[in-house]
Amino acid sequence: MTEDTIKRRARGLDRAFDILDFLKEIGQPLRPNEIASGIGSPKSTVYELVASLLERRILKPVGGRCQEQLP
Repeated sequence: MTEDTIKRRARGLDRAFDILDFLKEIGQPLRPNEIASGIGSPKSTVYELVASLLERRILKPVGGRCQEQLP
């Protein structure tokens, strides 16, 4: 694995945590574009990360919005 790949993954992981922290702070479901605005990240990046978090069932869809999956 190259150093660039490691750095890119670390940034992605940081943004994924930013998404989860923001959703927890807000306490209600949000659309990916609302999340992107709230955390100051590019919409395309947030859409990709939200899709990945949904796929892994870390987030769940709620009426067209995303909500943090509670344990």
